[in-house]
Amino acid sequence: MYKINGVLLEGENPRILLGNLLSSVPLLKFWSEDALEKLLYGCVDIVSQYSKEMIRENNDRLGSKRIRYSNFLKLKDKILFRFGRVKSREDKLKYIYGLILSMEGKGLLPGFGFSNSSNFQQRVRSQIL
Repeated sequence: MYKINGVLLEGENPRILLGNLLSSVPLLKFWSEDALEKLLYGCVDIVSQYSKEMIRENNDRLGSKRIRYSNFLKLKDKILFRFGRVKSREDKLKYIYGLILSMEGKGLLPGFGFSNSSNFQQRVRSQIL
């Protein structure tokens, strides 16, 4: 169990730890694009260092937990690659929210995605015409 900014973070699973780290940050919707990038890269780096340390320290005793940590180290590259391809601030924010949900094993409900109001109006107009 860890405590960051007064928020308790539980669990040894690196995926859940990353989700908890990202969700413990208040008011993400007001952060700048650079701050969102630094946040994600920093959180992924913290959890990957934690995973490497757990593998190194408990190499002979981990068993199935070792697989969990090594799988996160493989997942880290995919997370950073996909985030690097995202261009706008809004898309980066959507990616981080989606990452939080996916790290907890959840996802967006069908039909309840993130979109702006003009995109919604364009879809409505196209369906009416």
